[in-house]
Amino acid sequence: MTCATTSVNLTASSNGTITWNGYSAGVNPIAVTAPGKYYVTAKATNGCTTTDSVTVQQNISPAANVQASNNGPLTCTKTTVQITGSSTSSDVTYKWSGPSNYTATTAQANVTTAGTYTLVVTNTQNGCTATTNTPVTQNITPPANIQASNDGPLTCQKTNVIITGTSSTNGTTFRWTGPNNFVANTASAIVTTSGTYTLSVTNPDNGCVATTNTPVISNTTLPTAVILPPATNPDPLSVDLLSAQSVSNANYQWSLVSSDNSWLILDGAQTATVLYQSGNPDISGIFTLQVTDKSNGCQNTATYTLNTVSAALQQTAASLEYNAYPNPFTDELSITFKSPVNGKISVEIYSNMQGNRESLLFNEYVKAGEVHKLTYRSISLPAGLHYCVIRANGKVYTKKLILIR
Repeated sequence: MTCATTSVNLTASSNGTITWNGYSAGVNPIAVTAPGKYYVTAKATNGCTTTDSVTVQQNISPAANVQASNNGPLTCTKTTVQITGSSTSSDVTYKWSGPSNYTATTAQANVTTAGTYTLVVTNTQNGCTATTNTPVTQNITPPANIQASNDGPLTCQKTNVIITGTSSTNGTTFRWTGPNNFVANTASAIVTTSGTYTLSVTNPDNGCVATTNTPVISNTTLPTAVILPPATNPDPLSVDLLSAQSVSNANYQWSLVSSDNSWLILDGAQTATVLYQSGNPDISGIFTLQVTDKSNGCQNTATYTLNTVSAALQQTAASLEYNAYPNPFTDELSITFKSPVNGKISVEIYSNMQGNRESLLFNEYVKAGEVHKLTYRSISLPAGLHYCVIRANGKVYTKKLILIR
């Protein structure tokens, strides 16, 4: 008897009546399901009997030393695992079963799914089986807490930006990709081009990759550099103002050149409005303005050329008589002026070279020879340097004022 053959038929031959021990007379053959010694008796018609026996043996030994193993775990880079069955018995067959109705009939097989794989080894000599299993595990955990950052933006002053990648998983490897086929295999790298930089971080234990990115922006916009044209050209060797278009969060730098060096900057070379002295008759002054954006260091320039009124025209033009007193002053200032001709006159107060008008005191038509007196109260003005600007008869007259608190 074996694991495959669980019942054996016993048959006796005789001319007489056959009786198996434990069975009714005449029952032949008999089916037995247990090993052991079975006795049979044959009785002839004359009453004589003969006894015999037969031994039923059993072979139910399973396959010996059955083992199941695998070369896992499954990872992001190892997507197939080999399961292996073995036995020290010869003449055996193998059958695997596992997740998702998996089956295989070889000692070794490849699997792609985590789970428990059961091995049945059958002894082909007796059909007996031995069963074991092997668990295939999976490790697909990506690197933890990855972050990508940069110390940008790129500006006119800062032409390099550092991109930095981090992860709380030990031993990770880093790879950056970005604009213009940029590639780096370090946690930190230097870039000079704006755009999105993608970081791939690899877990060394399983090859799993996590990605993130950081945008590097560029702030290289040039500030506005515009010199506002004055209404008229200045008289030779006169003092006047020249202003730039106001730009927020910017620095100003004026320079002035002329062929005979007679044009001079008197004040405000680093403000929006410059106080200058014009040069000799018929000599041009070339103003250059450089504007620097404080936020990005970008610079822009503008130039403007002024010409003095020719000597011939200057001799025909009468001058305005004006005064401002007391100077320095504390709270109240008196300004007087008299025009030699009929015309429109404006009187303005400007801040200390910032190009901001603080007050318009007068803007009317006057008659020739009339004396006008204005009173200005400096309630809200800060202490320091201010300017009185009078525009009359196509000319600009400027007087420096000192306010004391």
